[in-house]
Amino acid sequence: MLLRFAALVGLVASSTSALAALSLVGSAGSGWQAFPGTLNNYADPLRPYWDQRSKDGGNRNVGNYLNGSYDLPLPGGSAGSPNITPPWWGRTSNTNYSATMDNAVHFNRANPTTSVGTTLKLEVAGNAGINEIGWYDINDAAGSEVLHTVYTGGNSAVMSVTFTTSANFGLFMKSGDLIFFSESIRNRGGVMTIADQSVQHFAFFGADLTAHAEKYYVGVEDLPLSGAGVEEIGDYNDMVFTLEAVPTPGTTSLIAIGGLLATRRRR
Repeated sequence: MLLRFAALVGLVASSTSALAALSLVGSAGSGWQAFPGTLNNYADPLRPYWDQRSKDGGNRNVGNYLNGSYDLPLPGGSAGSPNITPPWWGRTSNTNYSATMDNAVHFNRANPTTSVGTTLKLEVAGNAGINEIGWYDINDAAGSEVLHTVYTGGNSAVMSVTFTTSANFGLFMKSGDLIFFSESIRNRGGVMTIADQSVQHFAFFGADLTAHAEKYYVGVEDLPLSGAGVEEIGDYNDMVFTLEAVPTPGTTSLIAIGGLLATRRRR
């Protein structure tokens, strides 16, 4: 009995190590940066790229939403601020905020997990009716990506979706004929220029970076450089949503069985 119990415990432990995992993968020189002690110091050229003025007025960029300093009531139907100051993905800079971007970001979904969960928390965009958010396989050739839409212009916060992805996937936002990718070299469409291919239109925050329990907040900017205006490169509040891996049902069951047998053993 002891041997059989030990073997099952080992199986459960192995399954636990293979639980839902969703890792952010960036380029060399990038990493998790501490959330700023203060936001909205627009005279500071070294602020994070997502800490910009907003065309919505006041201090209402994605950072203000996350830490609860959004200075007017949120749009109706939005989720309240999570009141967190999570690390953000990018680079330190001695040059300017643009240098803090990582322009080649994707996610790795580790087996046996096949699904990703997301909740749309906030949408503050004049283009809300046409914007789309989704994923693509990073192995797709640039210009020939298969775009898998998760949120469409008809969706509004708060909405939760579970979707299945390839093992390595990036994010895209489609706004009319403009398409922005988390690997920004792929950006294309409409009035975009070559300069737009060096702008990261997604801001990534690590709400929980615990292995196998990762959860991210993602903020998106839907305007090209020519339309950004006072926002410089964007306020990244046009859509804000979460991402996290969804455990496979079989793995969860094994953990439950392990807990049950441990309880019986103690009796």
